[in-house]
Amino acid sequence: MESKILFTIPIYYRSFEEHGKEYDKRFKDFKQRKKKTWGELFDKEYKSQLKLDLEFQNYWYSWSYTQIIKYVEIHLEHNILKAYLHSVEAKRFRAIMNRKIFKYVGKVADVAYLKPYYNDEEIREQIYNFINELRSSYKRYYVDSSQVENLLPYIDFTKLKLEISKEIQKILNLSKESH
Repeated sequence: MESKILFTIPIYYRSFEEHGKEYDKRFKDFKQRKKKTWGELFDKEYKSQLKLDLEFQNYWYSWSYTQIIKYVEIHLEHNILKAYLHSVEAKRFRAIMNRKIFKYVGKVADVAYLKPYYNDEEIREQIYNFINELRSSYKRYYVDSSQVENLLPYIDFTKLKLEISKEIQKILNLSKESH
């Protein structure tokens, strides 16, 4: 049975709210520099706040993907959910990082075991515990587990365990036939 990626959890340099605060601060500085440069012509040239804002947006960057510095992939391998870390190769993380190259770091943890005697809630609890551990390990950064947490209540782990056992049985049958 091949490893399958179930979830990806991005780890951002900062949260969307912190990014917004930094945007506002830099926009204010940008506006003051423009006023200083243009003098009295500033109010005539920039009649609308929108025009100034659009010019600044060309100067600024979006949050969605530019702020990701690490990510964790949750793989399903046989009956275990395993976490693997990828990180930007850098000595220091910064808000603006040109030319980000992500490198595979390694296995972080066994997240959850899909044992036959575990019910769905016990498996979900293991995953939530892993997410909390991840957050405490990366306190300085923003761990965005929202997609996992939104989907988790809808995953039928009982059915998933049944499918896994069928896959394992196929593998065992193939190995018996080859001998």
